[in-house]
Amino acid sequence: MACTAKALIVVGMLLAHAIGVAQQISSESQRGAEMSEEAKARTTLFESVALRKGFRVIGGRYGGDLQSDQLAISTDGNVTALLLGPKVTSISGDVQLDQSSLGGHPQLSADWIQEVVRILDADSMHASDAQAIRSSWRKGQLLLALLVVAKSDGDVKLLRITTPEVPRDFNHREP
Repeated sequence: MACTAKALIVVGMLLAHAIGVAQQISSESQRGAEMSEEAKARTTLFESVALRKGFRVIGGRYGGDLQSDQLAISTDGNVTALLLGPKVTSISGDVQLDQSSLGGHPQLSADWIQEVVRILDADSMHASDAQAIRSSWRKGQLLLALLVVAKSDGDVKLLRITTPEVPRDFNHREP
């Protein structure tokens, strides 16, 4: 009889644990759905602002919280501008770029830009975008910007980012 009571206690403990795990999974699933809605809202915001500012959104994701960072491009003669975002600030107004994006490179670094060019080159629909970035960067005409949303009040800003120097080996690559 004692074994049966102990077995029931163990079964009861396992059942309680299983219920706790199920509740945790349900809670995490609900948070995931919320994050998914947040990611959708960020996508809509980015696309709307990019289009209003004369950019064309490039498909794909380029890092970021929830993997929601997008990239848009605008070309005007020899000048090419890339817009990355959206980035949401902390309550204090700080903004953070991913330090390990697209193969482990900090966003908007020279290595990251090279990786973007490589990715775009691999897609025939975006090979001309890769060429525009490559050409503008070599000529010192590549502009980088970041779309930032203030967490405190939802204010949206475009911030100009200093373009890194072109790596030597990048200069010698053929388009």
